[in-house]
Amino acid sequence: MDAIYSSAKAIVSRAQPSLDGGIITFALNNLVKLPTSDSNKNSSHSEVTLVDHILSTYSRTGYALGIVCALLWTIFLIIAACSTCRQRKRVKKRSETLLYLAPTENHTLNTSRETVEIALHTRHSPKSTFYRTRERLQSNWICLAIQFSLLTILTILLGTAVLLGFAACGQLHTNLVSAPTHEESVGRLLTVAELAQTNPEKTHTFPRILRALAQVRAYVSEFVPQTKIDIEPVVKDLIEATETMQDRMTNEFNSILFNDIGITEAFQLGDILGEHVVTLMTKYIAIVQSNTAFKNIFDRLKVEFQSWLRLVNADSPHNDYNCVGICNELRSTFVNNVSIRPDSFMPEINFAIALKFLTTDRNQTAESVQAQLNHGKELSNSQLEKTKALMANQINIPESIRNMTNKQWDQLGSQLTDAIEEIDKISSLITRSISPKVSSTSSLFLALSLFFWSCVLLITIGLMWLIIRYHFVPTEISLHARNRVRLGASIGFCILALSIILACLFYLIAGYLYTEGCRYVNPEQNVINVTDYDSMNHNYIQRTMFPIDAHINAFINRNWPAIVSMASQFSHMPVPHIRSPIIGVLRNCRENQGILEAMDSIRDFDMKALNDPQMSERFVDLGKDIMVDSLKSINVDEMFPKETDENLAMASRLDDFIVNYETVRSQLPKTYLSIQFSSDEPGNYTLWPVQNMWNLWEIYYADILSYRLSVEQMNRLNTATDRVRQTLTQLDNIISDIDGNLIVLSKLRKIAPHVAKLQNRLIELKSIMNNKTALINRAVQLFDEHIKAKTPIEAGKLIIEYGPKIMSKVGKCRRLYYAAEDMNGAVCDGIVSVLNGFWFLMGWVTLIGTLIIIFSLLLLMHKTPIGGNQSTDKSYHRNTTRRDVKLNIPSTRAENANNPSELEALNNIR
Repeated sequence: MDAIYSSAKAIVSRAQPSLDGGIITFALNNLVKLPTSDSNKNSSHSEVTLVDHILSTYSRTGYALGIVCALLWTIFLIIAACSTCRQRKRVKKRSETLLYLAPTENHTLNTSRETVEIALHTRHSPKSTFYRTRERLQSNWICLAIQFSLLTILTILLGTAVLLGFAACGQLHTNLVSAPTHEESVGRLLTVAELAQTNPEKTHTFPRILRALAQVRAYVSEFVPQTKIDIEPVVKDLIEATETMQDRMTNEFNSILFNDIGITEAFQLGDILGEHVVTLMTKYIAIVQSNTAFKNIFDRLKVEFQSWLRLVNADSPHNDYNCVGICNELRSTFVNNVSIRPDSFMPEINFAIALKFLTTDRNQTAESVQAQLNHGKELSNSQLEKTKALMANQINIPESIRNMTNKQWDQLGSQLTDAIEEIDKISSLITRSISPKVSSTSSLFLALSLFFWSCVLLITIGLMWLIIRYHFVPTEISLHARNRVRLGASIGFCILALSIILACLFYLIAGYLYTEGCRYVNPEQNVINVTDYDSMNHNYIQRTMFPIDAHINAFINRNWPAIVSMASQFSHMPVPHIRSPIIGVLRNCRENQGILEAMDSIRDFDMKALNDPQMSERFVDLGKDIMVDSLKSINVDEMFPKETDENLAMASRLDDFIVNYETVRSQLPKTYLSIQFSSDEPGNYTLWPVQNMWNLWEIYYADILSYRLSVEQMNRLNTATDRVRQTLTQLDNIISDIDGNLIVLSKLRKIAPHVAKLQNRLIELKSIMNNKTALINRAVQLFDEHIKAKTPIEAGKLIIEYGPKIMSKVGKCRRLYYAAEDMNGAVCDGIVSVLNGFWFLMGWVTLIGTLIIIFSLLLLMHKTPIGGNQSTDKSYHRNTTRRDVKLNIPSTRAENANNPSELEALNNIR
């Protein structure tokens, strides 16, 4: 059946190819009344009615052509029925006329063929050659097989259409009378849990309509609570962003206030001074510690180096005549000449020792000095954090944001309640009034449909009998049977005429319902691309939509000012600019998008309407009160205690410990070894780089000692060598650390000017902060100029940023998709498609029935009546006897007739 319904809908779609929006556009343009200007009211005197729209639709090519074809076909069938019936009567009259050719008292029955022909009617000519040829072919088995096959195929098609017609009637009746569930029958729509457990047949009309209403009711009833759940993640992000904004604004005000009264400058000077003191103390102490470590390691080097030289002296060759030349020189170098330099080569670091002594005597470290200098800053930061915590507690941003969002959705509660009540009224009307009436009407329609299809079935059975009786074998047909066939053909033509009339009516009604309604809400319909002007970005963009959406969008755009005006009377919330609602419900809602996102209403929605100005004002007022209380609680003596003054006095004397660090760097040792060459005078020596010594040692060890030492001697010598090497490396590292510290110290400058500036700034700050009244007035003025004016703007930016994310989650509309799917299946698939199948099957029956009857008559009417002589003789005797009795005239038996030409003339009468 689906193929039949699809074919029928395809035909009516071709008949009405114009996608002008159908009944939906008609309703929007003519039935929806919106407040417009006076000019529009004056121009609305010529309103278009529904009848006008229907007639306009029928006047188009497809429907008009269907009406004309149905009318011509009906006329043809009626003429064929009348002609066939009239032909039957004419044949009967002619057969009675032949009875007067019997012999009378004065005339014997020897009339010639020509006389009989003249006695009848001159218009009856003898059988034509074409007729006789068809009569001869009738006895050919090939012709019998062809006509039997043709008529059988046509009859099978006719019978198939009849069976499909019965099926369509039963399906329509089943769809219309299918009972809803018990809960729906008593006037209560299914709940959300019941919806998940019930799933009636998709084409059952009222169960699916009630299920669609239940889906809409569930969607409306769940709208607010489900929206709160869906937007919760975005609301959390908004809360975090608002808290961040609050902290940023608090820090910004704190920075503005501190900059204005000079606290920021004091803290900056304190940071510079603290960094200077900490660097100086840290590096000096590190230099003293490195110097002490160097001395200890250098003393250890002397012992290790002498031990190593003794091993070398013991293992070196003595009195060896083979050790000459370079061997002798190397031996002399490590046995007699090399030694640790004897002078005191480390530079004086009294400046570092003195500073360390000073700080140690005062029990101060770099960390303690820095902490004392930064005490005011730390106290200020601590006070700021307490202020933030107090603001967070009193303002309570999470609760405030949730109350703001919940308040906006709760305002829809009364409207949603009214909508639920209307849905309940509609469902009650359907179950108590519409459904019983439709069921009764459906039963009556089913009875009439079954009577019609039964009549067509009888025709089909009669045709099957005729095919088997007269077209399967070369049989002959009597005049009486021929007349009955003509009578049946006339009745068949009349029934087919009724069928084509009904087919035309169903074609017009069902075709209109499909092409003007159901075709536009089919989720499988083709989409179109429409170029639209984007007023937000001032450019043209291409959007994909259904054809009906283009008409709906045009209607909304045309009447948008009136829609906004009407919506403002019911809610303070801005009405979303809905676009492409059909594709939004049928496709986007299937993906469970938010209702505004599905209908492309977010991009120009006024997100500022989501903001609550009163909440921003409350934030500002609470923040100001907390700020004033915080300023009142500040103790300047606690922020800048006496220890700070003492540290500043000490810091001013630190410049006395700064020396020329480059000079100290130049005095750092580069080597720790000395060598006495033969050219040196006794008691003199030359500094020898460590790397030069190790180069000669590698040659001496590899070329001379390695061949003369045992394994044990080599291990002992290698151990001592490694110990000396490591000690020398440690000394290099210590000198490198001291040099690095001196480089850092060389970058320091005199700190006394900064100390003096900071001391003066602290004196001014104490004076300002001790005058609480002036300080609070200045702080309030700064707060109003910067924070109070800026907070609503920042809040608006947050709403604009997070508003689209929130609105995209509002009212996830998969239930609306289910409702639309149920309505589409109940009305379009359950009723309209079946009605389209009716006209298709009736047209099928009419076409096949017309062909079968015409072919049957053409192939049947030429057959010669059976028993020509006997039939004529009996009828002649019966009629002449009746005539003689009436007129009291004696007659003569027809058995004496000896001229067969009269009987042949009788057979020629048709």
